[in-house]
Amino acid sequence: MDSREASGRNELLRRSKEGDQSARAELERNLLEELCLRAQTRLSSLPNQMQEAVLQEALADFRDKLEQIESSPYKRALEILVDIIWNRLLIMAKDGDQIAQTELDRRLREHLLPLIERSLRGYLTDYHDQERKKVLEDLLQDVMITFFDMLPKVTSNPPVVAKVIAWNKIKEWRRKHQRNREIRMPKNRDFAADAITNPTQNIEYTETLNGIMQLVSTLSEFCQKVYGLWLQFLTKGIEPKRGEIWEILHSADPTLNRDKYDVWLKRCRDKMNALRKSNPGLSGLRI
Repeated sequence: MDSREASGRNELLRRSKEGDQSARAELERNLLEELCLRAQTRLSSLPNQMQEAVLQEALADFRDKLEQIESSPYKRALEILVDIIWNRLLIMAKDGDQIAQTELDRRLREHLLPLIERSLRGYLTDYHDQERKKVLEDLLQDVMITFFDMLPKVTSNPPVVAKVIAWNKIKEWRRKHQRNREIRMPKNRDFAADAITNPTQNIEYTETLNGIMQLVSTLSEFCQKVYGLWLQFLTKGIEPKRGEIWEILHSADPTLNRDKYDVWLKRCRDKMNALRKSNPGLSGLRI
């Protein structure tokens, strides 16, 4: 939509709010045409006899809220229609309509998957494509099972309710993931004392770190920064949280883009993994 068309729509809205009946009739007629066109896919999931009722309900709701709408009447009308469709599907699903339940499930999955992908983005960089896909699918399935278990208690706005469930599941997954990723050794390890009580273990650990540092020194400047920070954490007996190294590098260089960082990080891991394969003593270490 160009600025002239948007300006014309806002002018119709202004005149309608001032009581111009011809402007209101034209606005509603245009709204109905626009909604039928832009919401065709959303409406198609509803029974034919319900589609007209939903459109009329959206127009009625739009009239009730007309005084509060400042601009973009078509966008606001579409938002109203989408809310009504969600709630209609919810009512039908709660009444046991299998088609509505299937459609509600499909829409919620489409709505939630991008959220889950974004929220776990920094946590899945070590996973292969199939592993990453399975994590996302399993978490999404867990969200949907919880949502439909509590369906009788949901009164409105199913995407909002489902998003709250998703956030709780995401936080739970992150906590569990972090526990599983913790280094299996005491915090603030005393290497001098450990060398006395268990010298063999300390020597093996030190040799492993030295081997890693030698590999790191052969990588690019960016990879050296990443693994250098990682080794600083490791020698303190802890593993950095997901995203922590990114935050450190980004604070040092605000021009560093997260997408670019993820691409470069993958290249670093690929190079490191290739080097480790030629070093049997480090092949079992996950970095």
